[in-house]
Amino acid sequence: QPTGSLQGLVLAPTRELAQQVAEEMNQLQGDAGLSIMTVYGGTDLEKQAKGLDDGVDLIVGTPGRVMDMSERGHLDLAKVEIFCLDEA
Repeated sequence: QPTGSLQGLVLAPTRELAQQVAEEMNQLQGDAGLSIMTVYGGTDLEKQAKGLDDGVDLIVGTPGRVMDMSERGHLDLAKVEIFCLDEA
């Protein structure tokens, strides 16, 4: 169910894989209406921070950027109900 607050986190080793996983999740969810966001390095940190602050249901990201967002206070890992580690 879409809630606008973090429910799940998928960690992927590369940004390419994070993008691919997020695309597949968006297709598989159908009309569920979940907000799925990718967070990874090499892109605008402030834009990603704003997206997290606005609320998201699922995050797919790389370990470094997920840790960075958590340390900056944009991501509360204690709220994660479902965690998946994609090890390529």
